[in-house]
Amino acid sequence: MPGGYGATSSTLTRPTASAARAVSHGAKYAARGDIRVTGSPRAPQLALALASGKLSLRGGLAMPAPQQWQLQQLQLGTGAGRLLLDGTLALGAVPQLDARGKLQALNPAAISPQLPVGNINGNFSARVRLAQAPQGEL
Repeated sequence: MPGGYGATSSTLTRPTASAARAVSHGAKYAARGDIRVTGSPRAPQLALALASGKLSLRGGLAMPAPQQWQLQQLQLGTGAGRLLLDGTLALGAVPQLDARGKLQALNPAAISPQLPVGNINGNFSARVRLAQAPQGEL
């Protein structure tokens, strides 16, 4: 694509640095799938399709402005359950998350064995500012 990154695809076959830290704390994670990068260097867009066992992450991220990410139909799958999320994450002097989403048959224990077993359903919206003292509305 002229003036853009073009489309790329890669398969993740070994843990990243953050996943390696998780392994050192007793959890094992290895993700496989695709990350597609399109757009321009100033406005990249990522399409995610990753999976690890029963967990999956799909959706898109776009960076329309410096230090600002749009979360586009992100879906965290946990087997039968899922979390759907759309919103904006601003990483400026005062980071802010403005998001809305839906929980469908989400079992927290599928994400981490330290979390309780459950079946969570519902819609939510959140606006969070990470100032010196965290503030937010849920």
